[in-house]
Amino acid sequence: MRPGIVIDGICIKEVKLKETRKEEKIFIKYVKDDKQITLEDTERATTDFYETLLNLQSAGRRILQFPVSIKDRITITGVTFKWNKYGELSQAILQGKYKLGYRDIKQCFFARNYEESENNGGYKKDELELLEKLQILTINYIKGIREQTRLI
Repeated sequence: MRPGIVIDGICIKEVKLKETRKEEKIFIKYVKDDKQITLEDTERATTDFYETLLNLQSAGRRILQFPVSIKDRITITGVTFKWNKYGELSQAILQGKYKLGYRDIKQCFFARNYEESENNGGYKKDELELLEKLQILTINYIKGIREQTRLI
């Protein structure tokens, strides 16, 4: 098992993009100093955040065993991180949707162990690196590092 990312006492439990007709929101559940906190904000994250979610498409396609030809129909909208009682990250569950015609269908991804083992219910090394990067970028978002602050 690989350790999860904890920075300044913050560990991410869930991060996802929520779309409404009016706007896109970033929804984050995290723990800081043993307190569970929920953050929901419409301010855009950094470009790296969205690129990391986009790059996780290949992991979603592999988990669902979809052919490469339809990889562009899968959109990863978030990740749920499961921590065990010892404070170790045990699973990462992708969240997303599948485009079918003009409709987006919520897609259920299988829970995967947070370890390097693509055949035994884990992730590939590059997928784990993306999940770790997403955790860091999410913590940065919580700390106020967002797209708008880069303009100043």
